[in-house]
Amino acid sequence: PKPRLQAMPLTALESSALFTPAGAAKDAINRLAPASYQSLVQPFKDQEGDAALAADRQPDAQQPGVRSDEEVPRGLKIWDDAKRGRGEGGSLKLGAGWICEMKWPGGRTESRWFNIRVWGSWRLAFLLARLQRMLWEEVASKGKGEAAEGQPAAVEPAAPVQS
Repeated sequence: PKPRLQAMPLTALESSALFTPAGAAKDAINRLAPASYQSLVQPFKDQEGDAALAADRQPDAQQPGVRSDEEVPRGLKIWDDAKRGRGEGGSLKLGAGWICEMKWPGGRTESRWFNIRVWGSWRLAFLLARLQRMLWEEVASKGKGEAAEGQPAAVEPAAPVQS
């Protein structure tokens, strides 16, 4: 069995204003701008070492990338194609990561997927998914009439999701 990592400490990387709603790199309708976060992939991989892509080496394998003192916000869930037997024997690549969902009025659901193969670590994928959710919730809280252009004025919270 591989040794499990201890809880990950907050780092200067995670303290960056880029991980706050006010400092996030985003477009006019509060979607994260992925290109602005690409330079963080290698530093996060370096910070996590061999555990960056290994869910079973995280403090909580059921919630990889989440520190023991953190809660998973409503509307976030993980996916892992390898655990579901997908991608085998074909040209599909196995994917895994965090999904952020928001249910808007009228039944429309919006989601963003943060793949660990793209973002280099479970931690960065979780932080980006959580930040995206915070941005959408900010639209909702402003918005009972003052939503950002292109977004609904109010939001229904997504049901808690389990993987």
